[in-house]
Order: sequence, then structure tokens, then C-alpha cells
Amino acid sequence: MLTNKDNDNKTITVPAVTLDTFFADKPVTPDLFKIDVEGAEMNVLRGMQQLLRKHPTLFLEVHPHNLPSFDSSVEEILAFLRNEGYQLAEIVGIRTFGATSNIRKLNQGDTVTTNTMIYAHI
Repeated sequence: MLTNKDNDNKTITVPAVTLDTFFADKPVTPDLFKIDVEGAEMNVLRGMQQLLRKHPTLFLEVHPHNLPSFDSSVEEILAFLRNEGYQLAEIVGIRTFGATSNIRKLNQGDTVTTNTMIYAHI
């Protein structure tokens, strides 16, 4: 069950399973994951630690303003991914109609303050 601390009277219980558990008995695992969970990014990442050891490419939409509701932060996500060996970049302009997207490397100490697509790769 996930409870958003800002709206604790709006709790919905749904069946859930970690990605590690879901893929444990599958003959293949994905080489790429696109994650967009409106602030629950660390919950997903913690639930796929076995998969992360295989270093799949990640596209992770980070919602900085939603993260505190899940006791998380951008800094925690970036540090977690770096600790798993990932190189990180921000895809800039992904939502701008007609514009070309650019990839900007996220160096140690960099952060993001708006909804951002993070590209994590080895």
C-alpha cells in the first residue's frame, strides 16, 4: 500500500510486486526500463536491485516536487543510481514540441528541480 503523506485520507490498496520478484522466474529480463511513477521512484529502484546488477538502461522520469511525499529526494535517487555504477544524464527539451532534445550529463553535485527525464546507462 502506498500512502501519499499529503493526502493520507486518499489511500488506495492495490496488489503490488517488486520488479525483482516479477522477473525472478521469467526466462528473459528487459535491457531497458522506462519508469514514471509520480514520486515513488525510490520504491521502484529498491524493488529492482537484482535487476540493476545486470545494468539495464533506465529512463526515469523524476518528479522532484512529489518525492517528499514518498520520503525521497532527487539527491537520493541520483546517489543510488551512481552507487549502482550508472552514468547519468538529463534529457532536456523532451516535452517541447518541435524542438530537438539534448542530453546533458549530470555530474556529481548536479541536481534537477523540475520534472525531468533521467537517462541512466553503464
